[in-house]
Amino acid sequence: MKKINFLAIFLAQMIGAQSINLIKDIYPGVQGSSPQYLAKYIDKVYFSASNPISGSELWVTDGTTEGTQMVGDQIPGTNGQVPASLTVFNNKIYYSSLLGDTASPSGLYTYDVTNGVKLLSENHKWSSGLMTANNKFYFNANNFLYEVDANDNIKKVSEDVNPNGYAAALNGKLLFGGRPVSSTNYYYQLYSYDGTTTTLLKTINPTNTGGVQNLFYSSALGKVFFSGSDSTTSSEPWVTDGTEAGTFRLKDISSASIYSGSSPSDFTQMGDKVIFVASDFATTGTELYITDGTEAGTKLLKDINPGSSSSSPSKLISLNGKIYFFANGGSNDAQLWETDGTADGTKLTLKLNPGSTTFYLADMVGKDNALYLSAKLGVSPGQELYKVNLAQGDLSVTPLSSKKSSVYPNPTTGELFVESNAKGNFEVYDFTGKLIQKGKIGTDSKINLIAEPGIYQLKTISENAKEKNAYKIIVK
Repeated sequence: MKKINFLAIFLAQMIGAQSINLIKDIYPGVQGSSPQYLAKYIDKVYFSASNPISGSELWVTDGTTEGTQMVGDQIPGTNGQVPASLTVFNNKIYYSSLLGDTASPSGLYTYDVTNGVKLLSENHKWSSGLMTANNKFYFNANNFLYEVDANDNIKKVSEDVNPNGYAAALNGKLLFGGRPVSSTNYYYQLYSYDGTTTTLLKTINPTNTGGVQNLFYSSALGKVFFSGSDSTTSSEPWVTDGTEAGTFRLKDISSASIYSGSSPSDFTQMGDKVIFVASDFATTGTELYITDGTEAGTKLLKDINPGSSSSSPSKLISLNGKIYFFANGGSNDAQLWETDGTADGTKLTLKLNPGSTTFYLADMVGKDNALYLSAKLGVSPGQELYKVNLAQGDLSVTPLSSKKSSVYPNPTTGELFVESNAKGNFEVYDFTGKLIQKGKIGTDSKINLIAEPGIYQLKTISENAKEKNAYKIIVK
């Protein structure tokens, strides 16, 4: 009977060929291992997880029970290292260790498959806002913004500006929310860093904080989207082309009151559009929106939970030409949805645990044709790592030849490796079909991309031109 009840918790109501499986019960019982900070690195998914013996440490999975294991017990005992904010850069994982001991102090760490876990800096404890941009790695620590190059040299971006933890790259510059160190208030506005100098790009709100958050660069539109608050509206979607004149509020979505902003978040690329989550409390609640970067082209994509009730989309993941996310369609159970950027193509993909309202989703990442998610689907087991296998028909980019080949890591910060028996040349195209780079695949099967963050198509051609493959590549 116990086995039957266990299966009943995890049997999913499949739509098409989708299914969900518990990868591994790392911390048996109701507490769970609470996997966090999922990051795809090379051909696996790395994450932070806890068990009663080793505490919270770095883990890795290949999607199988046997291939899910702890990378290493860095701090022996029940507390562990508590890795946070895993971010891939320069073919390594960077993370912040929240706890430490004499042998492994808290600070900023790196991990790669050759050298294992290495301490990068003990001086930058409890780092946050880890991100990559312009082929650099950035993080916040001690109320300042820091930059890390490919040789792991660390430098402070500015002595005069404190960041708020939100940033994005645009035209070789880093845009971020910041405020003068000398200021007595916390009025964050929009700043720009060109690699040498930090300048105020625009004062979003001259009398209060500009609320610059959730910055996202769209390679398709060549602009950065973010949430901001000016003197006439609360948090609404804003857009910038990197100039003061080209920085403006995109649309007042929740216009019922100056205090009822739409709080836009989760900006995600979809072809030549950007999809995001926003709230119009008076009419549709919190739902999906889509924009082409203009006020007229910014509109509700679909009212998933009809009326003023919210579907509250969250954890938007772009994978194989679609965006997957979690939403409440009105039944209050755990639902995985997908969208292709159209109202008709925004639909329920999978009910993870039909009828159960006990659900919690912490993190999700896409890899190959599957979603890896940290979730609690019922009372027991607790929060653990699951895998959603998507229908094979969802693939939007397939090899042009019958021979199998793959590239990794993807998403990448610029460095790619090609797994193929045939070496040859490569070409990189942007979403418009424009050729932006071409060259020869290195003897070490490596390609160094020269591209801004965004979505591209990579074509590989063998030396005899008989084997051709195409891949969708995401540059972070």
